[in-house]
Amino acid sequence: MGGELMVSRSQAENDFIKSLIEDNGEDHWIDCHDMNTERHCSSQSICGLGWSKWGDTCYARTDEPLSWTEARERCSKMGGEIMAPQSQAENESVRRLIEDSQEDHWIDCNDMKTERQWVCGGDSMQTYRNWTLYEPNYSGSGPHCARMIPTGVWRDYSCSGFYYAVCKYHIGEVDFQMRSWRLLSSCLMDHVICEFSVPSINGCAVKCSKKSGCQSFNVLHQGDKRICQLNDAKRFDVNKEEFVQMTKPLSIYGEQLTSLRE
Repeated sequence: MGGELMVSRSQAENDFIKSLIEDNGEDHWIDCHDMNTERHCSSQSICGLGWSKWGDTCYARTDEPLSWTEARERCSKMGGEIMAPQSQAENESVRRLIEDSQEDHWIDCNDMKTERQWVCGGDSMQTYRNWTLYEPNYSGSGPHCARMIPTGVWRDYSCSGFYYAVCKYHIGEVDFQMRSWRLLSSCLMDHVICEFSVPSINGCAVKCSKKSGCQSFNVLHQGDKRICQLNDAKRFDVNKEEFVQMTKPLSIYGEQLTSLRE
């Protein structure tokens, strides 16, 4: 055919492919596999559609401009929290996420508690800042919040202004043990044996491997909480309607590679 097998590189591209295949009702292979030591599409599989992975954290943009307070609430509903870069490397990663939009984005820095005393990431001791020249200049009325512009530097403005925002959630490092698990941005419904809070995806995988009858797991991201659900079935054992993609709350589904059917 003169082409190559593809994998979506963005939400927009994924939406286009969805429109291309949805009418025939069939599943389609994409260029995403674990034939090598490193998974070919690990960031999208682990983080979910619309999220990008950097280190042990996934990032996404809100889908509309909001006030800073509304943006914080929207990030929570998306399964994460509004973020503040803690290093130049993380700032650069977020810059790459937003640069194509050519929009300013709220980040988690503000002087709401005490005027001109900036708190970033909920911690007054966090020292990293990336203000552009002559900022913050305290333009606009009321408390001030920080926004990142597409070049990666920060500016301040009244928190009542409307901008997009950058959200994040932590997944924990995917360690060597996790290489024996396939992770998908989906959820297996109605097969839960038990559920409990965990600090990371790794913790849920360990619980499943030790629990008698556990065939797979879901990890639901609810704000700063991670809910582990242990399942008594795998995706191939259930009706297609029971294995769904979830974004609110964001869910990661895991099953051991050794248990996959050919």
